[in-house]
Amino acid sequence: MLLRLPLELKELFREWLQTELPERAARTINILRSMHGGKDYTPEWRLRQTGQGPYAQQIGTRFRLAVKRLGLNERNSKLRTDLFQRPAGKGGQLSLL
Repeated sequence: MLLRLPLELKELFREWLQTELPERAARTINILRSMHGGKDYTPEWRLRQTGQGPYAQQIGTRFRLAVKRLGLNERNSKLRTDLFQRPAGKGGQLSLL
């Protein structure tokens, strides 16, 4: 997932970036904006998680290669619902308190 900067977070992030890494701040913001179609944030579902453009594609490719290299997502475990026991309260009723 790409860095998301909705609402007040974008100003907070920009301020932090300018304070901590002033020599990289402008370039970093420009790269982030390039992955969101020139905006600081893309609110549309799926686009806000993945972004677009060459940087977003490169991040996605690196992530997929790391998942494959580390053997993640290879096992497809089935959930065992037979092990579930419903918690009982007074009189066999579910107690939330």
